[in-house]
Parts: sequence; structure tokens; C-alpha cells
Amino acid sequence: MDDISPEMADAAARHIKGATIAWGAGQCYDFDQPNPEIITIEDVAYALAYTVRWRGQARANGRRVFYGVGQHVVFGTEEMLAAGHSRADALAFLFHEPDEIVLPDFPGPAKNCVPGFRAFAKRQGVALLDRFGVRIPNPDLVKAWDMRMMVTEKRDLMPGHEGDRFHSSDRKTIMEAEFPPFERRIFPYAHPDQAAVRFLHLWQQLRPAA
Repeated sequence: MDDISPEMADAAARHIKGATIAWGAGQCYDFDQPNPEIITIEDVAYALAYTVRWRGQARANGRRVFYGVGQHVVFGTEEMLAAGHSRADALAFLFHEPDEIVLPDFPGPAKNCVPGFRAFAKRQGVALLDRFGVRIPNPDLVKAWDMRMMVTEKRDLMPGHEGDRFHSSDRKTIMEAEFPPFERRIFPYAHPDQAAVRFLHLWQQLRPAA
């Protein structure tokens, strides 16, 4: 044990004693006292790219595929820019899952079953937004866009879950009527790194002025 540096011993102690997880470059992220300064934008890109959505149940062309949060935020951001929304709103969508940088993609319907989880996750998310100077100028737009992403993902990646209640006139699901899917179809990236690279490109395009 004598050859362990004081720095490494301190990091190990914090991991054992506190609500921390190992992070890059020998650092630990602390959930009790968020320290987002240790997190780089590259960390963000790869954390989201490798965080799976739909609990690994996505399918395309009859086979299981990996579809991550990184591609989710990238696709929605691209659609927001294509629709003519502001750079600030597009950046807000790119960062609209900030707690999932340090936490998994926790199923929304289960969050209310875990007392205190929403407040806990929000605390992490706020810390990450502050870390990168990101603001959410129009939360309603981001929420609506997120719902449209969900409908689009169900159409393209979750066969059999497109919806079970229809309007008699146009055969659209109730959800589709209020939050129409995007015309462009989702094709999962061949590798999660592609989502990370695209995320970083969009960040350079949309990032707040220094």
C-alpha cells in the first residue's frame, strides 16, 4: 500500500465513502456535491452516445439495433435547425438530457415510483447545464420536440408500439395527431461513435459565445 499516491488514496476513499462514480482522467463525479467541472464536452458526447434508449429494445429491418441518447439528441437538433428554429433552441435540444450524462436513461413512467428521483436527477442536470453555459429558452418547445422524437422513434424503431388508439378520420394515433412524427426516418448509426462525432460538430456550431 505504500506505493499508492496520496491523490489516488483520496480518490479511492471518496469513491468508497461518498456517492461517487469513477470518471475520466482519474476523477470521480460526486452526486451529493456535483462537480461538473471535471466533465469535458467530449465526455458529454460519448456518455450520451453510449447510453441506450428504449432499454435496448429498438429494432430496424427485423433485427435488434443499438439506438442511443446521443443519436436521439442529434437527430432532434438537426430537425430543429431544418425547421428554422433558433440556434439557442437547437442547442437546448442538444442538451435536453443533461442528467443522462452522469445517469442512465431512466424510464419516464418509472420515475414517479422512486421517491426523490426527479429532484435528484434535476440537480445533476442543472449542474451540467451550468457547466457548459447552456440555457433552455423555450422549455415547451423542447418538450414538444421530445414528444415528436418519441413518436418518430416508435414508428421507426419499435414495431408494434406505434399506438393503439386511432382517430376515425385519418387513422393517426392520438399521440401522432398532437405530436406528428418527423418525415425523415431514423436509421441507427452503425457505431455509437458516429453520434458522438456529430454531437461535437453541432456543439461547435451552436455553442454559446465565450
